[in-house]
Amino acid sequence: MDPKNGKHILDVGCGTGDLVNTISKAGCSVVGIDKLIKMIQHTKSKDPNIPFYV
Repeated sequence: MDPKNGKHILDVGCGTGDLVNTISKAGCSVVGIDKLIKMIQHTKSKDPNIPFYV
């Protein structure tokens, strides 16, 4: 994956959100989705500015 500033990325199955956070820091607009509520709660605590959905 080659995230570039200004790209829009959807991470389906984002899990712990580590990749989402890395992509966001590269300047991409990113959204994370996971089926587990506990994972989403954990990922939101890392960066509340990134949208995560169940």
